[in-house]
Amino acid sequence: MKIRKTILTAVGIGAVAAVLAGCGSTPASHDGDGKTQEGPVSIRVGYTPDPGGAPLLAIAEDQGFFEKNGVKPTLTPFATGPIQVQAMGTNDLDVGWIGPGAMWLPADGKAKVISMNLVDLSDVILANPKSGIKTVADLKGKQIGVPEGTSGDMLLMQALSTAGMTVDDIKKVQMDPATLVSAFSSGNIDAVAIWRAAVSSVFTTMPNVTVVASDEDYYPDYVPVGGYVVSDKFLKASPDGVKRFVRALQEANDYRYSHPDETLAITSKFLQVEPDRIKPIFDYVKYYTTAEFVKYTEDGTVEKWLQHEVDFFDKLGRITTPVPVSQFYLSDMYVEASKG
Repeated sequence: MKIRKTILTAVGIGAVAAVLAGCGSTPASHDGDGKTQEGPVSIRVGYTPDPGGAPLLAIAEDQGFFEKNGVKPTLTPFATGPIQVQAMGTNDLDVGWIGPGAMWLPADGKAKVISMNLVDLSDVILANPKSGIKTVADLKGKQIGVPEGTSGDMLLMQALSTAGMTVDDIKKVQMDPATLVSAFSSGNIDAVAIWRAAVSSVFTTMPNVTVVASDEDYYPDYVPVGGYVVSDKFLKASPDGVKRFVRALQEANDYRYSHPDETLAITSKFLQVEPDRIKPIFDYVKYYTTAEFVKYTEDGTVEKWLQHEVDFFDKLGRITTPVPVSQFYLSDMYVEASKG
């Protein structure tokens, strides 16, 4: 049995009672004291309800990978990655999904990365045609809406830096995704920096919207990676449970890689949206097999990806004391989980 909650903020999240699986044998888990826990491990899991954060969880639920690996997840959607990490800090969440723009949080010691998911190239900076903005340089002095600490924020900073500008050259307006889309559509702000899934309606209602910049403009020098993170408390309490969860994600990851059409159908059903609404977003995400992620983990490629993000956010002054990638990315656990 799977349980899914339907709230979008960290406020009021409570622990959901575990309901054990009805039949069949399940692996035993070991808690932080080395004691054996029989039956499935209950894990409170957060995600963003979009084609970046949802597919692996949807697949693992639909294909039975959670049950197979002895995991009993409670799945809760959140508006952004930073809110999930905040919920971990208050012990209202165990595991969450964060995009590239929130990777500064584990680099600041707020969580541990347990699994890479994808290279997300779906962020864009969009401008209202009436604003006169056509290039990044044209953003100077303009009001730019952005969800703070997200991949959209990261793209904006990357674009400004490449153009020889800083955030002081623009009027940055911090907004949650829903408010941002409404403000942009009504013309109250000149431009937005956000992931495509959050502004999919804009491309329909404003067909002549100007795409000022995108992640693709800076790739591969700029590699925005997203993945799953775990709270230190849950990691200490149930390391084997975390490993089981990672293994379920890896199986879902390989299913996604080899079954794109089925993945679209499963994800659209999970998100309760029409497939055509999210299908274009999948074109802006780069996937790897678990074997490739293992290879890139072992040869240091993943560490380079993450270090690039750490350095970027460190220059922005967002990180108090940078944590080495080797300490916040649990590479050994990821590789070990892949061995079954």
